[in-house]
Amino acid sequence: MPERHLRVFRRRRHGVKRLVDVDYFRDRLRACAPLTWMLMGRRDGRRTPELSPCSAARAAAALAGPLVLGLGVPQVLELMLPSPPLLAGAGTLASIAARRAACALRAVARARLARFSLSDDPRANMEALRLFLDGDRGVPRV
Repeated sequence: MPERHLRVFRRRRHGVKRLVDVDYFRDRLRACAPLTWMLMGRRDGRRTPELSPCSAARAAAALAGPLVLGLGVPQVLELMLPSPPLLAGAGTLASIAARRAACALRAVARARLARFSLSDDPRANMEALRLFLDGDRGVPRV
């Protein structure tokens, strides 16, 4: 990957993260695509990656933190939490969270859901995802 498309982001608590500019993928992106599948990824230290069915409740719970609350986004607390007095911006934040929650629930209702348990081997994870995307789903309908 050309260096011009990479940016290194140094995080205090989680080490280095490499960000890839979307322009690198521009010729492979569509303006719009149907939401068919949602994979809920998690690391659990297993030797081989595994795809398994995921319930709607588990998928909604998995989306609550990152999608609805924005957890995991750098500086989310500094950007989103209102300054004292806290009540002044609480209504706005509640409205944003409600819209995001509605979006998450619509996505969960529309998509087929699977848990993607990641191994410690990035290449094995990539191969499992490639097989999944190529149509070797191996995940029964939940």
